Amino acid sequence: MATVTTASFGRDGSKRRRLSVSMPDVGYVSDPDGDVPSLVPSAAMSVPTEILQQIYRLLGPVEYNSARHTCRVWFFASYDRSLLVQMLKRGGWLTSVLRILARPDVSSAEDEDLRIMSKWISRESTLSDISRSGFVEVGQTDFSGLIPGSTPRSLHGAISFAASLCGRFLLVMIDHRAYVYELNHTCSPDYLG
Repeated sequence: MATVTTASFGRDGSKRRRLSVSMPDVGYVSDPDGDVPSLVPSAAMSVPTEILQQIYRLLGPVEYNSARHTCRVWFFASYDRSLLVQMLKRGGWLTSVLRILARPDVSSAEDEDLRIMSKWISRESTLSDISRSGFVEVGQTDFSGLIPGSTPRSLHGAISFAASLCGRFLLVMIDHRAYVYELNHTCSPDYLG
């Protein structure tokens, strides 16, 4: 957190007032005399942490994630273990996170646990947001060449796809044939010849 200290000076050079703000988000307002603008924290930043946490407990995981990104103070208020666990339960993600936290290669520091839980909620909220997709199309593959004389339109519903659990392979089924594709495969320069 940054500390901002300002001083106002009168016309005669004497110091009139001193304001010290230890909050990260501040706004400017003019003093009653109209002389010098002063730094004043926004109203959102002055809400006590306990009240913010009570408000968070009334929200669903996606709304909680949006609200906690309002400002730094609100984000720090969201870093409460019981609150994060409650949001993970509501989203149905708690068992997955607990499995990750139980791994021996994951640091058992409290801050690291909170960071992992927080990032999980953020990622899952982004992926579940229907107004914008968490996935971006990076390419398309035309499978019409697998059946001579076919067009993409004629194959609609005739092809079935299945991805492996590891996400490395794609199974394409057409008629009574199955094609297995390795995703993200890179050929060695020797093979490309």
